[in-house]
Amino acid sequence: MIERIESSLPTFKRLGFRPGLKVLLVRKSAGATDRHTRNGAGKTSFVDLVHFFLGGNVDPKHFLRAEERLATATFSMSFDLAGARVEVARSPARPSEIVIAQGDTSRWPCKPKLDAKTGHLVLKKNDWNINLGSLMFGLSIPEEHDERRFAPTFRSLFSYFARRQASGGFVRPEQHSEKQQAWDQQTAVTFLLGLDPTVPQELQEVRLREKALVEFRNAAREGAFGELIEKAADLRTRVTVSEARAARLREQLAAFHVVPQYHDHELEASRLTVRISELANENQADQQLLLQLREAVTTEAPPRFADVRQAYEEAGITLPGLVVKRFEDVERFHRSVVENRQSHLRAEIEAAEGRLRTREHEQKHLGERLAQIMGILKSGGRWSTSHNCKQNSRASRARRRACADATMLPTRSSVRVRNSTSSGRACTGGSRKIITSSAMSSMKRS
Repeated sequence: MIERIESSLPTFKRLGFRPGLKVLLVRKSAGATDRHTRNGAGKTSFVDLVHFFLGGNVDPKHFLRAEERLATATFSMSFDLAGARVEVARSPARPSEIVIAQGDTSRWPCKPKLDAKTGHLVLKKNDWNINLGSLMFGLSIPEEHDERRFAPTFRSLFSYFARRQASGGFVRPEQHSEKQQAWDQQTAVTFLLGLDPTVPQELQEVRLREKALVEFRNAAREGAFGELIEKAADLRTRVTVSEARAARLREQLAAFHVVPQYHDHELEASRLTVRISELANENQADQQLLLQLREAVTTEAPPRFADVRQAYEEAGITLPGLVVKRFEDVERFHRSVVENRQSHLRAEIEAAEGRLRTREHEQKHLGERLAQIMGILKSGGRWSTSHNCKQNSRASRARRRACADATMLPTRSSVRVRNSTSSGRACTGGSRKIITSSAMSSMKRS
């Protein structure tokens, strides 16, 4: 039951209702004749207001948007909902929100939320319609991932009880609007009569499938799928090519033979590949060591004591015989040191060249064995099992890692050479290059 309808608009006439049958009439003023019209008195607007309060849409042609004073006003209605008095308010300026001014909402499926700005309890229009459908007609609450379509809704069911003449609601009893879809009429009437509404729902699903099938056939007839589906002649060519390929595969399968100890050969090939990669890394390190050793041999030379003697003579100082003798002793000592170092460097060069020759010989032997094993593996195969496939995958990964390692530069410490300049004493005079102790220890480890 509707108790009252009112508005914040001063010119709006408050409507109050009492229990019993309600009839909305237009008062006929004195002196009015049959030629005077009763249109525009507000009868249709009253029905539109009821739909407005109960979750109806407010499109641009709605009468509440005809004037600015109506669009900015707030309208409220007090009525009974599921045996409890409820008062709601709604404004055309904010059509998606329903303000719950009064009422017990504990039984509502969708609870209103408090608006922090206004302090009112507010519901979204869709949630308000869900509450009305559940409380008025006992409609089930739609789930979040519910894929059902064409189910009866509150707005469709309620429109049968508040029909609008402008929408053609009084033309036919089974429809509330001239634009109402056939499936909506069937599901709504079936539900209101207490029958099973899922029957017209499923019937509408069948209609949609038939419509899609007809459209698909028409599109195929018109050649719309020519780019997606090939012609019969092209498909026959593909079949011929595929059959020829299958025949070749059958011949290869017939000639296939099982290699004994296939797994052992795979593991040996993997180990050989890793060893060849290690030898390549060691050769790279020794080759860099050879370059630095040869450079050190060519640059190693004794200090020039004649330059020191010439400097004293140019300064006008005559050296006594004892000092000259000491200079000669120091010069002989340094020459012997340089000769010893050059001899040591040549020995290191010969050792590095020997290691390179040994590794090259080993690489050649391992390469020949690896080529032999790979030829065996390529000539046949084994019966594939899940275990063997895993072993084959691991062996392949090991070979890929070995090949990747072979391309990397060696990480061993290279020989470092630094320059040592004269500190002014005769025994350290001149400039020469010496090998640091860390480099010597690296050469010994090599």
